[in-house]
Amino acid sequence: MNTIERRRIARKRAGWIGTYQLCGRGEGWFECRVLDYSPAGAGLELFGPQPSHEGEDIVVRLELSGRLEGGGVEVPGVVTYRAPGSSGYQRIGVELRGLGAEAYSSITSLRARAVAC
Repeated sequence: MNTIERRRIARKRAGWIGTYQLCGRGEGWFECRVLDYSPAGAGLELFGPQPSHEGEDIVVRLELSGRLEGGGVEVPGVVTYRAPGSSGYQRIGVELRGLGAEAYSSITSLRARAVAC
């Protein structure tokens, strides 16, 4: 999916904590803040190791429970953007590869209920 096609899909604001793993490094999982998301991509703020380049493979775990104890959806992706974030952590854009409509709907539904409480 090219940049123009990705941008046709509106991202939803998030702000919850997730986890990520940079592929091929063997470093494990690290916390991140999911700033926004759509079926095609997500904006993350990383609290751990940073990708060394755009195009690096990453796996993002979008937590359905809002807690870091499992129950999340693991989605492979590729880093498409890197820049310093406003809070001092690195902000990245990720093209998600494999967030199906059902998983996206579940995440959106659970997030809407959590905000409404």
